[in-house]
Amino acid sequence: MRVFLKFRSDVKKVEECPKTLVEVKKLFPEKFDSIKGPSANFPIYIQHPTSHIWYEVEKMEDIYKNAVLEARDNSATPGKKDVLLGDRRGRRIDYSSLYMDKLVFVMVGLPARGKTYIARKICRYINWLGLPTRLFNVGSYRRAKLGAKQTLDFFDPANKKGRTSRLHMAVLALDDMFDWLGKGGQVGIFDATNTTAERRALIRSRCDDEHVQAIFIESICEDPVIIESNLRQTKLSSPE
Repeated sequence: MRVFLKFRSDVKKVEECPKTLVEVKKLFPEKFDSIKGPSANFPIYIQHPTSHIWYEVEKMEDIYKNAVLEARDNSATPGKKDVLLGDRRGRRIDYSSLYMDKLVFVMVGLPARGKTYIARKICRYINWLGLPTRLFNVGSYRRAKLGAKQTLDFFDPANKKGRTSRLHMAVLALDDMFDWLGKGGQVGIFDATNTTAERRALIRSRCDDEHVQAIFIESICEDPVIIESNLRQTKLSSPE
């Protein structure tokens, strides 16, 4: 049964889950060079699959397929945040601390609704807080890889070739974002329309596979005056 072992910001996949909890704990000194001393005695936590509340693993029956098992070094102090803890039923009992997880903000909304403006503001602010943050704009990938001047039918949902090309650019941006997060980045911002359920499901699936928390931010504007102003200020000057 495949599980993921986590210590601080490192997550590694284990294809064969050990048979006992003691064996799980013994894997950590072998998997993570940063753990020193009596690290096999660190408590192991697991996230409840529905409530997403963390609780300490007491028996192997608590471990489910593709679960994240976390060695919680509670003696360390830098860079921590509070995380809700609970029991095996996902009920809250108290608070504890662990190193901050990776985070992805996913923008959602129609064109000219201010998504990129909001994304840049978020990026600037979180970088100012001291967390490495980077914006990944799918439109920039499309213009750089496929050319800046596409015809109208390229964006037609009925155009299968255009739809495939746009999806490829989105996946390329996702790949680069997760690669950057894996090399020390803390917060990624995925900037695209993401207006279809299929596209959002794809992003959610990728975030789950990478064990990165995703927050979807939808920008809604129904004021025709503001929309027209945004179109004139941004879209009319765009190469597309």
